[in-house]
Amino acid sequence: MSARHLISVALLVGAVAPSAAAQPDAARSLLRGSAHIQTFVYNGCPLRPKATDSRLSPLTVRVLGRDAADMWRIEIIGNRIGTFDAADFLECADGAHAENIPAIPVRFVTLLPTGARLDLETAPKPQIRIAASHRWVWPVLGALWLAIPLAVLLARAINKRRREADDIPEPAAVESTLDEFRALIETLGSRPLSVAERSRLELYTLRELLPPDADTLGAPDDVNPYSRALTDPVSAPVLVSLERWLHHPSPPPGAEAELRAHLLDLAARIAPRAEASA
Repeated sequence: MSARHLISVALLVGAVAPSAAAQPDAARSLLRGSAHIQTFVYNGCPLRPKATDSRLSPLTVRVLGRDAADMWRIEIIGNRIGTFDAADFLECADGAHAENIPAIPVRFVTLLPTGARLDLETAPKPQIRIAASHRWVWPVLGALWLAIPLAVLLARAINKRRREADDIPEPAAVESTLDEFRALIETLGSRPLSVAERSRLELYTLRELLPPDADTLGAPDDVNPYSRALTDPVSAPVLVSLERWLHHPSPPPGAEAELRAHLLDLAARIAPRAEASA
């Protein structure tokens, strides 16, 4: 073989060698979950990874870049064990299918023993077993031990309050309104009156000092029976004394004795009329 032929063969081998080196090697074993950098030559459209669900896709591919000689660099992460073609996970940047892209075989293996579950997402959820156990029996018994006495004490308190309400004595029967009025006046000097007794005492006093059909709500002062009674020399002292003792926040000393004297005088005045009507 002449020297010219040897030079031609050498130039041909030199031209083909870079192109062959740029193509991806045959699939070699990689560990599952590891990242692998792969280079390949492709002079077609700009590439991008296909949109996939990383939980279901066996590979995760990321495009790292492209140089002036159409040499592409991609990163491949194996999510599943097995042999796959990373080219199936690439597409044109506009979403079109990448034509004539070379095969990029990769094979991912694991160091775990055969039959070991690899994906926690697909592992069955543990079932919560509810069974009798001393760990919850004792807290429940403790809660019942505290709740039962509290319920008994509450029921006793409610029953006691009901019995006290039932044991309230009824007011003693009186022969007439005048007798009850006198009884309230006598009680006024011996002990504090209850709310009901105060109300009856005020009612009897107003009933005697105001007309039977008097309407004091919303009436003008010049025709209001209560206002007119306050100007009467006989009724005014009684009403003023009643207001001072019954409605004043802090009645002055002697207000109760003053009211009792006025009420005794009022009872003495109405006694002849009550006896005549009887």
